[in-house]
Amino acid sequence: MPSSRRTRSLPVHAQRLGYNITRLRKLRKRSQESLAEELDITARYLQKIEAGSNVPSLTLLVKLRKALRASWERLFREI
Repeated sequence: MPSSRRTRSLPVHAQRLGYNITRLRKLRKRSQESLAEELDITARYLQKIEAGSNVPSLTLLVKLRKALRASWERLFREI
């Protein structure tokens, strides 16, 4: 009998976006804690975004792009 609880994995795009965010954060020499504080989110939530297990809202993507001083192209490279 199938479980009523579905597990859903996010697409590879979410993982690639998370990788790009991590790469840009490290390039800017920012800790997860300091970036999360600037974005007004928890470090745990940022960690999940970077791991590709959560997808940020458009509003948060705008804040991330500005905080990381990155173009949209760099944020979404190879997605």
